[in-house]
Amino acid sequence: MDENSKNMAQIDLVIDRNDHIINLCEMKYSKDEYTITKEYDEILRKRCVLFTDETKTRKAVHTTMITTYGIKHNSYFGNIQNEVKMDDLFVF
Repeated sequence: MDENSKNMAQIDLVIDRNDHIINLCEMKYSKDEYTITKEYDEILRKRCVLFTDETKTRKAVHTTMITTYGIKHNSYFGNIQNEVKMDDLFVF
């Protein structure tokens, strides 16, 4: 990893809302509920910090998970501000 890649992050979707909130959306496919691990939680937190520092935004930055079947409720679930499931996106 070179020096520049240490402070880089891939963000799947950014929603800059009029109510002074920015949603950093992370999209994950899983055959069951997606489980956020300690390591992945750290990555998500770091992305928010890097985004805020890089953009100099004064808006609130929320992590939003977009998944097929939702997020497993474990000790890291509470760090996610919004959750969108496949059923929320499509009318069956």
